[in-house]
Amino acid sequence: MVAGESAAGGGERGIAEAIAGALARAGTRTLFGVPGGGNNLDLIGACREAGIEFVLGRGETATAIMAATYGELTGVPGVCVVTRGPGAASAVNGVAQALLDRAPMLVIT
Repeated sequence: MVAGESAAGGGERGIAEAIAGALARAGTRTLFGVPGGGNNLDLIGACREAGIEFVLGRGETATAIMAATYGELTGVPGVCVVTRGPGAASAVNGVAQALLDRAPMLVIT
């Protein structure tokens, strides 16, 4: 299998669709994030097609805090998508909030 290709042959878009489908089945209705770098635009598009609303954040810290708060209030894991490297590092404050509040949360880079 070539890097970036799914077992179903859908490539990176196929992986994004599989993740979006799993999120939708888990009850996720909102995705928070900051688009950029890598393949997170594919994921945002696949989530939209799966009926998951995308909420644009001002920065990775804010999106992680929004996802943590969403998870705490709804009981459904809050999901945020951030860029690799510095974006993931910036999301750490929101991840710490989720940990301390025991809020269900998923961060995707």
